Order: sequence, then structure tokens, then C-alpha cells
Amino acid sequence: MVASAMAHEMGHNLGINHDTASCNCSAGPCIMSPEISYEPPSEFSSCSVQEHREYLLKDRPQCILNKPLSTDIVTPPACGNYLVEMGEECDCGSPQEISDKSVSCRYAVIHLQ
Repeated sequence: MVASAMAHEMGHNLGINHDTASCNCSAGPCIMSPEISYEPPSEFSSCSVQEHREYLLKDRPQCILNKPLSTDIVTPPACGNYLVEMGEECDCGSPQEISDKSVSCRYAVIHLQ
């Protein structure tokens, strides 16, 4: 359900309003439907696609042409950020925090010994 809500809100950010009763999807509810349904939506209606196309042609938003750098999207793994990332078995804070024993992390203690 979270992914559906994110897609719906992203649709608004891309210039798409809620679908009307005349807008349909090929299967199930549409992402820009104004109502929440039990079945999660998986596609934009033809109305939404057309509205986005019109937004791009009329408003010509320049920001949509800015290609993001990969470093702006994904940060490299970092020890001590409490996130277990690629190449890490655990991440219980910085080595200082672990040595101060202010953080309880069995795996980090095992690897430090």
C-alpha cells in the first residue's frame, strides 16, 4: 500500500490530477484514483498519461531534463551509520561507540575481538 501511495503522490508531483469517473485502467484500480481500494493500483489511466503528456508539452519543466548523478541517488556504504549495507555483516555504530560499550551489538563485538 505504501508503494501505491508513493506512486499516487509522485503523480501529483508530475502534474497529474485525480482521475475522473470516465478514466479507466485495463485491470483493477488506477494509481490516480481519488479513492483508496482494497486492491492496490498498478498502472496509470490513459487520462493520467495524457494529462502528464500535456503538462510536459505545455509547461516544459526543465528540472525533468536534469539527469541526476549516481552519487546523488546512492551513497556508498559507510561503517557506523547503523545501516547494514553491501559488504557489511552488521553496523552497530562507529568503532568509538562500540568500544565505549554504549551500543549493544553482539556481532560487532565478535568481529572486534
